[in-house]
Amino acid sequence: MKHILIIALFHFLLFAQNSGVITGRVIDVKTNEGLAGVNVIVKGTYYGAASDLEGRFRITGVSFGTYDIKASIIGYKVLLQTGIKVEPGQKTVLNFNMEETVLTLGEEVVVIGSKPLFDVDETSSVTRITSDDISNRVVSSVEDILSEQIGVTTQDNEIHIRGGRIDESLFIVDGQTTKDPLSGYSGNLFINPEAIEELEIVTGGYNAEYGQAMSGVINIKLKEGRDHYEGTLKYSSDNWGLKQDVITHYSTDRIEFNLGGPDPIFELLLPKIGLDLPGAFSIFINGYGKMYDRNLPTAIKLFPHRNWSIPGMSDKVQDELISSMAPRENNDWNGSYKLTWGISPKKKLSLSYNISLNINQGYYMPRAFSSTYYPYAYQEILNNYNTITRETRLASLNWTHTLNTQSFYEITLGRFLTLEHSAVQDLQWNEYKERLDLDPINYYVIDQDGNITISYGDEFYDTGFAPEWYDISSDNYRIDADWTYHTLDRHKIKAGFENTFTEIQVVDIDEPWAGSSGFGANYDMYNASTTFGALYVQDRITFEGMTVNIGMRYDYWFPGKYVEDAINNPNTIIITDVARKKFDEETFELFGFKGKGRFSPRFGISHPVTNNDVLYFYYGHFSQLPTFQYVYAKLNSVSQSTYQVFGNPNLNPKTTVQYELGIKHRFSEDQVLELKAYWKDMFDYETSQTITPSNPKYAHLRFNMYFN
Repeated sequence: MKHILIIALFHFLLFAQNSGVITGRVIDVKTNEGLAGVNVIVKGTYYGAASDLEGRFRITGVSFGTYDIKASIIGYKVLLQTGIKVEPGQKTVLNFNMEETVLTLGEEVVVIGSKPLFDVDETSSVTRITSDDISNRVVSSVEDILSEQIGVTTQDNEIHIRGGRIDESLFIVDGQTTKDPLSGYSGNLFINPEAIEELEIVTGGYNAEYGQAMSGVINIKLKEGRDHYEGTLKYSSDNWGLKQDVITHYSTDRIEFNLGGPDPIFELLLPKIGLDLPGAFSIFINGYGKMYDRNLPTAIKLFPHRNWSIPGMSDKVQDELISSMAPRENNDWNGSYKLTWGISPKKKLSLSYNISLNINQGYYMPRAFSSTYYPYAYQEILNNYNTITRETRLASLNWTHTLNTQSFYEITLGRFLTLEHSAVQDLQWNEYKERLDLDPINYYVIDQDGNITISYGDEFYDTGFAPEWYDISSDNYRIDADWTYHTLDRHKIKAGFENTFTEIQVVDIDEPWAGSSGFGANYDMYNASTTFGALYVQDRITFEGMTVNIGMRYDYWFPGKYVEDAINNPNTIIITDVARKKFDEETFELFGFKGKGRFSPRFGISHPVTNNDVLYFYYGHFSQLPTFQYVYAKLNSVSQSTYQVFGNPNLNPKTTVQYELGIKHRFSEDQVLELKAYWKDMFDYETSQTITPSNPKYAHLRFNMYFN
């Protein structure tokens, strides 16, 4: 699989839109014709362009933010449009109606800019929420923001878009996906709303650049530092010593801060020692912590697992440090750092790092290996129930280069790591004690002779430990890149590539005290590597009175050596001869590795019926890799289970075909009605079925396996 990754490095690459485009037309109000040679300048920057013979202009590579845009030409009034917001990866349309000058030289006509409530070029359901919108809402998480959107529901911290499963939504943070391939869930990395510059929610009809999502895409762009220092510090609590009730009082404390501005090292310190790099450096730092209980019984103490080590600090001090981060039943921590280097108006390099730590007992946290529920059977001995420690880390390096006024490219390198550990009191599985339900002792008279029977327990455990122990990780290295080209007339062409190399490791043990293997009644252990990615091309074509979006995406997946060894091993009893033959028929071979691929066409059209009405239609195919636990579970010979549910190495990506029809009507500048209807046809969803081994030696056995 390493060969595939090396080959990928030489392709011309995908994604992470850090900049936007300002486009429009300059018109002479007297003749209603385009004005050529008008200078359109983004004030306070080096960005600008001159209008062509038809009065059209385009300014590319503009960093996201709010600007004042000035248009000027000799003989006409200078127009200044203020408060124009440029959003990452989006087109801002701006038109100037210029009059012949009657003003003194240098005098400006100021026009307050405003963003239209809908984009006539959109051919799908898209909602964009800016940092200003977030600051006007009472929200403490991304889930709070999403729950307010049409078509999105949240329950027990799970996000469902248009009725889709929890693993069918894709989160993208600064161009990098945050999906855990073992669980399929994208929301493991906590992002503080205070750190978000823009949040884009696509609930249907996303372009070919987006893949591995069946229901929706949540695209998050984090803030960057500005040319001046600014920051906030907030603390909130529901515990101020006043009378509380059990329904509303969760013993919640939340602290958050952010700081942004010029980088003190590169902007202040290094120039003083003679190292003055070109351009400008800025930083943005954000920290968040939330500790809370609920209205259910809680453990006296949690026992978090430590995945890191601090040089020069003893293990005892480090253990005390992480224990201090779990004072409540639910403990959520997050930190983020972003360094941006604006080398020149055409070149920008940014580095970001995000880390989240969640410590709890799993009552409200979606997990790959367990359901989300309150363990009523252990409510008398919650200290003997599992503590779950989840740590997620996201690092990305982004390079943006504007080649000319019509094209630019972006390259992003990233790593996304998920570490999850579940254990009682942070013990090893061989230290577990069997759970017992002993009290009360019940005596029942069963006949007239006075014979009695004795039963124990009340379905609440009195001693021993909960049966779960697991340690899982997924490590994802990713490269993305794209190239965007705007023609002078009507096309916006975008082509890209993405590739991810993933390594997953699982140790999962159930009821460690049972069985003769030393690994409990049910266990699974494996380490597997896989590579997947995509190529895509798309074009947005703008006609007079119509916009068309067309695209094609090709997703590929190489399941890896672990799967191929299981397929080729005749002693792998759960794989039948029919399954081996089907695997060979449904895969292709590249550099000695077996792979699967699928094309996904996308098509959308938007038609402005009037100045206030837009009709749009979308059709597209979407595919998503199966949850890796359904593929790799219990394939090796050392795993065993009292409940035989096995992974299927020949599991295919699931697919959906979607149609959407919508209409938007603008009643006024701040009132819009949107009606939409959609239809989804779904294929190859995973279900569990019973199989019989083809080897006569094991014909008496029955197994459950996942199938499409």
